[in-house]
Amino acid sequence: MADRDDVMLDYLMEMGTMKPQADKIAQQQAMVQALRQNAAPPQMPQTRGRLQPASNPLEMLGSIANAGAGAYAQQQANTMGDQYSADRMAALGRVRQRQQQPPMGAVPPAGGGSYDNPYAQGYGSPQAGG
Repeated sequence: MADRDDVMLDYLMEMGTMKPQADKIAQQQAMVQALRQNAAPPQMPQTRGRLQPASNPLEMLGSIANAGAGAYAQQQANTMGDQYSADRMAALGRVRQRQQQPPMGAVPPAGGGSYDNPYAQGYGSPQAGG
């Protein structure tokens, strides 16, 4: 069995290679948040006495465009997040696989025991003195 420190180092190295991907997802989420804040409906004009300035019918187009762009960006961020999760799980699987591999130059134990526990087949035990 690989040393636990080596396994942790392998895992951290795998996660370090995915840092740019995680940063890009965080940036995408920040952009989505900004677009959603800008998509708020415009405030109604304030009246002055009995007069109210006419509102432009195109004022809503900007907020509608921001809402649409925000929804599209959120969809992309979700897709990137799903890919990042899949990559993390794959990295963890690779680390676990390396953890289960025998060390270089290891000789299989006699009697068919495992590398992790040579007493697995009952050929002696550490308590009985072997």
